[in-house]
Amino acid sequence: MATRRWRTKSDHAQEHVPEDRNVVGEVVGPYIVGDELGRGSSGYVKRAINSENGHFVAIKQFPRSIFSPEQLTLGFATAQFRVLEAEIDSLQRLAHHQNIVRVLDVIRGPAYLNLVLEYVESGSAAQIIENFGFFPEPLAALYISQSLK
Repeated sequence: MATRRWRTKSDHAQEHVPEDRNVVGEVVGPYIVGDELGRGSSGYVKRAINSENGHFVAIKQFPRSIFSPEQLTLGFATAQFRVLEAEIDSLQRLAHHQNIVRVLDVIRGPAYLNLVLEYVESGSAAQIIENFGFFPEPLAALYISQSLK
């Protein structure tokens, strides 16, 4: 199992969290957050740029309000927290798979838990289906075979 590396606000310069979640320019660790790529039931996904090397990343932001103070300090887990932990663990275990998005970092800030991921221009399979419709069988077979490698 991969070792999880949790960063805190003090690991980097001041974290700025704007009140309006649609404002670009938020700073999370070394990342400057840009436009929103998606939104789920428990958080946001935004495109960001690493201010140290210019590489683009995706940041999944989970409001800390979904976790109780006890969970944040003592490690107790609700179902939502366990799902997040499972997602992080799964992505870290698959970090060397050529067709799986890599977890680059996990940064805890004052308002959000930030999961920093490799940025993939085409998006998820769900986004591609939403934009282009269902895959023809040969394309579906290609994607499935790539994910099984």
